[in-house]
Amino acid sequence: MRRNWISIILKSSGIHLARQATKSILCIVILGSCLQVSCSDEPPEREKFFLRINDYYMTEGAFNSLFKFELQADRGFDISGDTKTEFLKDLIRKKLLILEAKRMNLDQEENFRQTIERYWESTLIRDLLNQKGMQLRKETVVTPEDVKAYYDKNREFFDDTSFEELAPSIEKQIEDDRVHPMLEKWIESLVASAEVEINDETLKEKITRKGD
Repeated sequence: MRRNWISIILKSSGIHLARQATKSILCIVILGSCLQVSCSDEPPEREKFFLRINDYYMTEGAFNSLFKFELQADRGFDISGDTKTEFLKDLIRKKLLILEAKRMNLDQEENFRQTIERYWESTLIRDLLNQKGMQLRKETVVTPEDVKAYYDKNREFFDDTSFEELAPSIEKQIEDDRVHPMLEKWIESLVASAEVEINDETLKEKITRKGD
């Protein structure tokens, strides 16, 4: 069961990452941060701001940071002559919606706060596992003999696909199979070394029994 949730979190550079939900929430967080900074009592001078929407001001630096983030977060982002124009149009729409939501104090509701916190935690855990996974991969050696042995053992599942075609993906699979238990062991070591207290005897007993 635990293997499944780690697999959902990990995927890039050999680690499985769930990017899309994270990208969406980070966009909201960054936009919100820009709103807090830009909607100050002393807005930028007219010649210094890049964008104004009602009482909201954005500098060119803030816009470029958002645009750069979008390019990095979405590898399928179409880079063309109109890309920046379309991004700006979408940004204006999002800003207007965010400003309206803030005007209605929706950002103060507990559900919103919990959603932001949940995705923030998920992103933090994802980055931690990603970094630790890459470190473990550097310590993991997969030899050509390992790859050939795997291919021979599972040849019946590969149809007529040649060894040369499958070798890179097989190497990746073997690496995954070796890194995964090491990552599990590392997580378990964190749990074992932590001081955890549960002031509920029933839950405490269940968790202790489950851990055994």
